[in-house]
Amino acid sequence: MSSLAIPSRPTRHFLPTDFKITTWENLKPYFEDLLSRSVNSSIDLEKWLSDRSELESVISEDMGWRYIRMTCYTDNKEYNDAYTDFVQNIQPHIAPLSDLLNKKAMESKYLGNLSSKDGYSMMIRNMKKEIDIFRDANVPLFTEINTETQKYAQISGAMTVNIDGQEMTLQQASVLVDVYRSR
Repeated sequence: MSSLAIPSRPTRHFLPTDFKITTWENLKPYFEDLLSRSVNSSIDLEKWLSDRSELESVISEDMGWRYIRMTCYTDNKEYNDAYTDFVQNIQPHIAPLSDLLNKKAMESKYLGNLSSKDGYSMMIRNMKKEIDIFRDANVPLFTEINTETQKYAQISGAMTVNIDGQEMTLQQASVLVDVYRSR
């Protein structure tokens, strides 16, 4: 029997290994670095894209964990507040800067050198689409949508049912659907 190896997180090269997203202020310098950095060759552009990808991966993972904790522990105020803080105080700042980063990449005269390399054509296509659809006016709307989604997740995550004398969440009860169908 072979054992499965747990994948390890790639080594960070742009962000400190122990970097944690706590506020917009501690995240902002990394966006500013990317926005102000000179890109003078295809190698510089690849490094810039790699650093941007690392930043976005850390942000995505952080938000993902905040969401998971908030929905799994609906009665935990700290988890709820951490997710709310991200949605209301961090994410709205990221969207306009991501648009500027997309535009910076698309304006690079070295982007054409990467378009034929594996993986870059899809990334370039996605950046073009993101630029086309981005509107500053939508940022507060997305904040409101995420806030309302959070409220829904908390309400539905806290709902319980009583089955055969045992109280369980709807998620726990959903596992029993197949059991009861087979009876």
